[in-house]
Amino acid sequence: MTFDYPGEVQTRPAEAHDWGALTQLDPVSAGGDAARCANIRRWCEEGSLIIADESRDPLGYGVLEYTFFEQGSSRC
Repeated sequence: MTFDYPGEVQTRPAEAHDWGALTQLDPVSAGGDAARCANIRRWCEEGSLIIADESRDPLGYGVLEYTFFEQGSSRC
């Protein structure tokens, strides 16, 4: 599979205002999962989410979360 992106893809830390666009991009939150929407907002606000974007339009994201979707321990 190939992807044709006319611009340059860059990564950047999410900002608090990015969460709305990301909830539309994420298939789980776009499907109406309120918990995922809340998580995306929290991750943006905490600074644990990295966005891949092109000209400030989000293409995807990654999260550094130590609890693995609240299933693990945050203790080291």
